[in-house]
Amino acid sequence: MLPYVRGELPITVHADEVRQIRAAINWADTNHWKVILAGGRDAWMPPTCWRRREIPVIYGHTFTQPVRDTASYDVQFRAPDILHRAGVQVTFCLGSDSFNAPLIRNLPYSAAQAVAFGLPKPRP
Repeated sequence: MLPYVRGELPITVHADEVRQIRAAINWADTNHWKVILAGGRDAWMPPTCWRRREIPVIYGHTFTQPVRDTASYDVQFRAPDILHRAGVQVTFCLGSDSFNAPLIRNLPYSAAQAVAFGLPKPRP
């Protein structure tokens, strides 16, 4: 645990809403810890904040319906591209609950959907 406490290795923080994400970043800054944001449903909203602190995002909401009435239908499909364009490192997951474990075979579809909505294809 010492490398994590010293801030040598990043801690994964699960946060989806903007308030949760900001609180996690403030907590990490206060303690001088490196973090990786997991989940990140609303991480696309203020992406410059993540870029400044070089916080990677493990995005798990490609196929989640928009939670706000004002959001477009494709906001979750475009979110990885928005993060990428802001200079944030993005990777994909299916979520942190055990119900998603059997669906791991669908993980490439999350990445493919994001590519279809603007995320650049990875180079081989």
